[in-house]
Amino acid sequence: SFSPASVGAENGRLGTERGGGAWCPAHLISRASDQEWLEVELARDSLVTGVITQGRYAGGQGVEFAELVSVQVMREGAWVTVVEEAAANRDTYSKVEILLGAGVITSRVRVIPVSEHPRMVCLRIELLGCSAEGGKDLLISL
Repeated sequence: SFSPASVGAENGRLGTERGGGAWCPAHLISRASDQEWLEVELARDSLVTGVITQGRYAGGQGVEFAELVSVQVMREGAWVTVVEEAAANRDTYSKVEILLGAGVITSRVRVIPVSEHPRMVCLRIELLGCSAEGGKDLLISL
């Protein structure tokens, strides 16, 4: 993040308005940039079935959002792309669900913003899924 105190990862939770109102990467995002991501580490393996994305509303002052995102999960010690450049947000406040088919069991998820041209993007996210053991539906907290 370019300013961890205001737009660090802890501000990347869906619906939050704390700090700068979202997570924002340290650099501009483009199609070629793969060095910026928002990563969630879960306490245990969980069945992740989707991601919800949102831009930086910041009380109506934010103008940054990710039009495209890729999603990676950790599997057997390696990052695996499970969604490649899915359509995400067209504004700073709407919530967009990106489903992962039947889901994937993992304890770590990365959401990687992508842009057709260099620009600043910001994200707020939440994971969808359930416990790998119990099968109860839940919204996985960041």
